[in-house]
Amino acid sequence: MFSLLRYFLTSALCVLLVIGGALFYQRFFSFPAVRLQSVRPAHVYNDSAVSVGEIALRLFYAVPADKAMSSSSWSATLERAARAATAFHALQFHGSSNIQYEIFPEPILLEHDAAFYEGGTSNRGNPRALVGIASEIDRRVFQKNGDLFRDSFGIRRESAYPVMGIVYEGVGASGGRIYESDLNTEEEIAKKLGVSPEIVYKVAIDSSDGFFLLNQAYLTRSDYEETGLSFFYHEFAHAIGLPDQYEGPVPQRDDVMSGEGNFRPLRMTYIDRSLLKGMGVID
Repeated sequence: MFSLLRYFLTSALCVLLVIGGALFYQRFFSFPAVRLQSVRPAHVYNDSAVSVGEIALRLFYAVPADKAMSSSSWSATLERAARAATAFHALQFHGSSNIQYEIFPEPILLEHDAAFYEGGTSNRGNPRALVGIASEIDRRVFQKNGDLFRDSFGIRRESAYPVMGIVYEGVGASGGRIYESDLNTEEEIAKKLGVSPEIVYKVAIDSSDGFFLLNQAYLTRSDYEETGLSFFYHEFAHAIGLPDQYEGPVPQRDDVMSGEGNFRPLRMTYIDRSLLKGMGVID
């Protein structure tokens, strides 16, 4: 039993990402100049008590029981995404935060069919699947009695911020930080925060402090050949606390945390200055 209730708060402003034909454009633009602080570890967005100077990202490819793997090259797909995200992150954070990633060496063949995880709805990017699949991976991979437990996987420095990333053979694009509360129910947490109970999810995960899930199609379909990496980083960034840059459905910026920035190749987008400031990267 956990001494504190761990919970995941989805963004009420999260835009549902639907796999299908996407119309997008590319354009060049100049980046705003920033004044750097002396290099020191970045922290979770708006929470200086939690360092993300070093991030331990553990990646998994998850397949529901009623689905087949879409490609035998899944490991190379995850490797490509992880390398791109790591390079982009290092550039944006100016050395104040770095990702060390590890890919689980075999697909996670899930215990249930897709309907079990997706629950008939994928609103807000399908957080139900994220919570259910991540909880199963935590139990099977990180608990010593789990059927997929390996002593050599997931070893990290105690100071590293642990993130679980899931590339999923199904619908979903969601991510976020995991919080702790001394309250007992999702309803009590929602009331205290002044939000709807529908966006609060109880999380039985001990191995990670942030997590995200992305439909594998964003990384494998030809129409997402460039922009899929931006979606991957966008969901990862939620795991270190970065919020969507929306006012309702309307993007407020053109960075990677906005809808407009998502529809650019990762090499042509950026993290907005206000977000970097909220993580202690710039003045």
